[in-house]
Amino acid sequence: MSKLFVVALFAVLAVALSQEDICGKCQTMCQNARTNYNNDFTNVQQADLQKFMEGQCTTQFSGFESSICKNVVDKNSGQMLKAFQAGENNKQICVEGKLC
Repeated sequence: MSKLFVVALFAVLAVALSQEDICGKCQTMCQNARTNYNNDFTNVQQADLQKFMEGQCTTQFSGFESSICKNVVDKNSGQMLKAFQAGENNKQICVEGKLC
């Protein structure tokens, strides 16, 4: 096996594991939002959810990943709120946000 192949294989595995980790953290963030709002999003405003989820980004991620997370939340908080209000599960919300 060539050294290049081994390096490429490790790179692919690292990305796959990282994506799985991001998916899991996204679902944890969604569950934390459900807990915070008692699973009732009828009176939740987009700005409130956005602020809460940005805080979750800081809790779940660090450094560059936290910044990326906040960027994704800022761009998708409206869609995320609609998904919570529609009763979608955590994984569905994260898949729609392309985090799973």
